[in-house]
Amino acid sequence: MARYNLYLKNKRTSNKTSILLCISYHSKFCKLYSGLKIKPSNWNDKKQIVKAQSTKSTEINKILNTLLDTAEKTYLSLVNEGVYITNDLIKQRFKVNTTPQKKLDLFSFFHNHIETQKQLAKSTLSDYRQTLNTLIEFQRVTKYKVDFNSINLTFYDKFKTFVLETQEYSINTFGKRIKVIKTFMKDALDRKLHKNIDFTHKDFKTTEEIKKKMFLNRADIKKLINTKFENKRLEEVRDVFLLICLLGIRLSDFHQLNKSNITKTKDGYTFNFQCQKTKNFQNIPIHLKGIEIIKKYKYKLPEINENTINNNIKKIAKLSGIDDEFTNTDGTFKKHEIITTKIGRISFATNAYLNTEMPKRSIMMITGHKKESSFDRYVQAQRPPKHEEVYKIYGEL
Repeated sequence: MARYNLYLKNKRTSNKTSILLCISYHSKFCKLYSGLKIKPSNWNDKKQIVKAQSTKSTEINKILNTLLDTAEKTYLSLVNEGVYITNDLIKQRFKVNTTPQKKLDLFSFFHNHIETQKQLAKSTLSDYRQTLNTLIEFQRVTKYKVDFNSINLTFYDKFKTFVLETQEYSINTFGKRIKVIKTFMKDALDRKLHKNIDFTHKDFKTTEEIKKKMFLNRADIKKLINTKFENKRLEEVRDVFLLICLLGIRLSDFHQLNKSNITKTKDGYTFNFQCQKTKNFQNIPIHLKGIEIIKKYKYKLPEINENTINNNIKKIAKLSGIDDEFTNTDGTFKKHEIITTKIGRISFATNAYLNTEMPKRSIMMITGHKKESSFDRYVQAQRPPKHEEVYKIYGEL
């Protein structure tokens, strides 16, 4: 539980000194400047207020109470967001919360929000930036004035046509953009920057075309494991991809897979880390083949980015004989033709769900999914009900 206190920067001076606000949390201390100064002789250190006989004491104490309230709300909002709290993050958010805001238009609000939310996952910030850029381009091309009050069903229809026909993007991309717009409109509404609620209309909705997802089954994984590569880089890419398949982690968390974050217990090895996207702390059991690969590199795994994997994994899969056909709405392909980095995590989740009796929630704790609906769209598979489970419902009647 955090504590909030006021004190003077220099109690011993005869001149005016700054009044500081301190937030104490988890054995840390964050000092915030109030912007106010008084002489120590006018300060009641025990009550942490300006003495009544001091000039403008009532006004100053009122400001200090407001700052204390803002500091508490700032800290609690960060706790509720589930982010990793640091002094820099508190100071940044406190400054935003105490700086009088000018009347912002939608684009300025977008930009400011992106600049002050650096703790969000890179993928989330990327979605925000792409949506802002799309809105700016939409306004330029269509001459439709984009602002808080113009986000309505007319905008929705025009924007949909622009994204799908002019930009030739998919319905899923349009859905992503609308989701971000709704998020920003709600946030701005909460901040009383506008009164427009048209974005809450049932027809102002996110859209998604759920495509059948390809995954590598056990036989495919074994083929990858057993294939020998003369090219060292291909072998490294294969090993990194295999670890994603075996652990179910995001590539953005791969750099944390080192000796300091791996512990050995009586049951085996565990990977302990803070997920970059969700900021949640996770503990993932490591498959025996996974720890074998990690030890192969003496806990110092190759540094490989997503583009490098995507540029090589199709060749690796082809050389490994992963050539079963896969069909979805885009057509029929050989598995090796459409494999990407993301297939590794999908393969883990799908195999864990289909090949084990692990509860769905346990798998989600590993993959980092928060909602079952998101997990179901990700895995796209159902366990067939077992006869023995049905028999257990009533036992022997």
